[in-house]
Amino acid sequence: MQEIELLNRLQELIKSGDASNIALAFELGKGQNISAEQLLPPWEPLLKFLEAYYLDFINIRKETPTQILSKIVSTTELSSIVQFDQKTIKKLPESIGLMVNLRELDLGNNHLSTLPKSIKHLEHLGFLNVISNNIKSLPKELKLLSNLDKIFWSSNDIQILPSRLNFPSNLKFLTLDGNRLKKVPPSLGNYADLKFLNLSNNLLETIPKSLFKLDHLKKLHLEENRLSRKEKQKIKKNLPNCTIYF
Repeated sequence: MQEIELLNRLQELIKSGDASNIALAFELGKGQNISAEQLLPPWEPLLKFLEAYYLDFINIRKETPTQILSKIVSTTELSSIVQFDQKTIKKLPESIGLMVNLRELDLGNNHLSTLPKSIKHLEHLGFLNVISNNIKSLPKELKLLSNLDKIFWSSNDIQILPSRLNFPSNLKFLTLDGNRLKKVPPSLGNYADLKFLNLSNNLLETIPKSLFKLDHLKKLHLEENRLSRKEKQKIKKNLPNCTIYF
């Protein structure tokens, strides 16, 4: 039990992203006969994933484990903005959650059908792009990310949204265009900070009255839906301070 606790503590030092802490973890592990291999297994899937899909990562792969891990979890450009767009990715490793300082994650134009639950550890994430995948629902853990205020979820062939949405409460920017939505749940009106909402290119015949109380909404895209003239007039009347595109 003591060895397991020590191993966990050493791995926490590694996760800190501080180069001196990482070096200390390896040194302490060596003194307790804990090999580098024992410390690194949780990271190895992430290292392999980055090496396969993130070209900028190739430049640092030959560095020491201490240097590599420090760059992954620190506040460097590598750890803050990661673009995996158009990489034919089918699955993200759970270890993506180790990139604790990630601020922007671009996963557009891949073959993803889900996101790992470990995404809840990306507490600094503010921008998530999953456009043009096959993600029908987002993990409930997403709502724990208090800094996430921009979600791009267009073109995922979504037909039904859950009655209770898993978006963070401070959501400001949301795109759901290019899906096959016939209805939007009234709970979307609970996101009082919404400023931009794109629902264009769906199958909507109406929108819930709850959206009319979104006082901060500045732009609403509803082009290419099935809204009647009467419905459009009602929407305009109830959102006088919002620019609406039909």
